[in-house]
Amino acid sequence: MERFVVRVKAVPRPRKKREKKRLRQVTINSLKEVEKLRKDAKEQEANGEERPQRRPPKKNDKQDKKLLRQATIGAMKKVVPVKEVNELSQRMREHMHDPDTLLECLNRLTEKIFEPSVLLKLDVGRVVRRLTKHQNPKVAQAAKALKTEWTARIQAPPKPLLEVKAGGKDETVRRGFRQMIAKPLRGHAEHTQDATAGEGGGTDLCDERAKQLEVHVFRSKHEDRPSAGYKRTCRQLSRMLTYNADIAHQVLDGSLLPSTVVAVAVQWSVSGKVELPQT
Repeated sequence: MERFVVRVKAVPRPRKKREKKRLRQVTINSLKEVEKLRKDAKEQEANGEERPQRRPPKKNDKQDKKLLRQATIGAMKKVVPVKEVNELSQRMREHMHDPDTLLECLNRLTEKIFEPSVLLKLDVGRVVRRLTKHQNPKVAQAAKALKTEWTARIQAPPKPLLEVKAGGKDETVRRGFRQMIAKPLRGHAEHTQDATAGEGGGTDLCDERAKQLEVHVFRSKHEDRPSAGYKRTCRQLSRMLTYNADIAHQVLDGSLLPSTVVAVAVQWSVSGKVELPQT
């Protein structure tokens, strides 16, 4: 019987290559710098001077970094704390003969931006108006400047609100309710001479008044989409204009504000009576 010998060659396993450490190349110039630093350190120790401690620079260290301070709600110009304003008003009344205190209070009032509704409610306006006739010219001048600024803010016309269009379905719903409100206005406008003068004049006027009423109802609900309350108020408005020709004529004439018309419509749906506010 023949025998066969099979020779198997062992294959060595691949060894992982060790990463060689990269050595920094030392030059003659770097050695000279080291020797110079050592000599300087020895001379400082011999003279009794303290050796300065060197801090290694950070990678993300920004030398020109701005210092930020956290702001508070009270530091904002349009945030007017009523309690603080009342305290300033009382303090100015008690120190009418102290110009320094009065100027300090007036400067603090100048830093805030008062809304017209806030100025009309608070009593600080009367105190400032009284200080315009103060004996001290600096106090009187500061009070007059503050009074002029507040008067201009109160008499300024209100800024128009931005009209934000809703999505496709919501805009279709709103357009349908505008037509619902405009329908009774068109019916009453046909019996008036002003609305029928010219072609399409009455229709444009009715659509414009209906849009003003619908926009006011939508904004008064403080919602992004037509809600159930919005739809209910629009239906009440349409019914009220249908059965009350006098109110419809006043809406067309522009003698009634949209807010008044909407309030009357809500009251009419509850009590069945139309009561206009006395002016």
